[in-house]
Amino acid sequence: MSRRRSQLDGFLDAGSELEGTLRFRDTFRVEGTFRGEVRSGGELHVGEQGVVEGELEVGRLFVVGRVQGSVRASERVVIAPGGRLEGDLKTPSLRLEEGAIFDGYCQMTQALEDAAEKEKAKVHRLRDGRR
Repeated sequence: MSRRRSQLDGFLDAGSELEGTLRFRDTFRVEGTFRGEVRSGGELHVGEQGVVEGELEVGRLFVVGRVQGSVRASERVVIAPGGRLEGDLKTPSLRLEEGAIFDGYCQMTQALEDAAEKEKAKVHRLRDGRR
């Protein structure tokens, strides 16, 4: 499977503050402060100086700064060294790197259910003589 480079849709620079609803297609980077809702199937990068407070529904989340609120990521969340996520999190994949902070509740049951369904389907295929 080839990985395509994501297109940067926008950038909130350090020293900037924005409040409201943010929607983007591929990738958005926050180095300033954003308060409100984020809705995207793409990737949100919260940079070292970035602060995001509110309700997030994204495909992927990469945190080096600070996120506070409710997060639902359909693919994965990565909290890098120095990154901080405070709040409730739902995602099938979470990576906490050394020096990262996560303070909240995490639900990953969907990932377990998906993996169990894939394994069950594989067993049925093998049992039926299919690969």
